[in-house]
Amino acid sequence: VSASLLDAYLRCPLQFYFRHLARLAPADDINEGDDPLAVGNLFHQTLQEGYAPHLGKSLPGGDELAEFLGAELEEGVFASPEFRRLVASLPADSAAMLACAAKKRLDDYLRRQPPSTILALEKSVSVPFACNGLELSLTGKADRIDKRFVVDEEGNQVGGFIVLDYKTGRLPAMDRTIWQDEPFWD
Repeated sequence: VSASLLDAYLRCPLQFYFRHLARLAPADDINEGDDPLAVGNLFHQTLQEGYAPHLGKSLPGGDELAEFLGAELEEGVFASPEFRRLVASLPADSAAMLACAAKKRLDDYLRRQPPSTILALEKSVSVPFACNGLELSLTGKADRIDKRFVVDEEGNQVGGFIVLDYKTGRLPAMDRTIWQDEPFWD
C-alpha cells in the first residue's frame, strides 16, 4: 500500500481505477495552460539538489536561511535545463508569470523554515502493520527528514523529527464521506 496510491483513491476512486487498476493512460494533448506537475517536479528537484550539500549539518531558519541558501537555490531553478524546457512549453503569459513568481515563492518558502538539521533526503520509508490477519506495509518516500528544536514558554528545548513533503500547489479537498464508506474499510 503506497501513501500516494491511497491519496489518489481518496481523491477520486474512479480515476484511481482507470489509471492504476485498468492502467489506462491519459490522452496526450497539447499544453494550453499551466503545468503544475512540471513546476512541482522542478522545485522538488531544486530543493533536493540544493539541500544535498548540507545533509547532516545545522541550518539557520527564516531570513538567515533565505540569505544563506536563497541565491544558490534560485540559480539552481533558473539555470536548469528543466526550467528552460518548462518555460518553452508554456504559453507566453504562463511562462512570464512563472519566471516572476518562482523567485518569490522560493524566497517565501525559505523564510518560513525554522532552524533544522537535515537528516535525510528522498528517504524510502516503510511501516509494517497487520490488518484483518494480513501483514501489510505502508510505503513511500520522504522528501526530507529534519531534526528540529524550539524553545517553549518555560525555556525548555523541545522538538524531534519532522518529515517534510514539499508541496508547491494546493492540496485537493478530500471527500469526507470516505470515513463512512463501510465497503472501503472492510
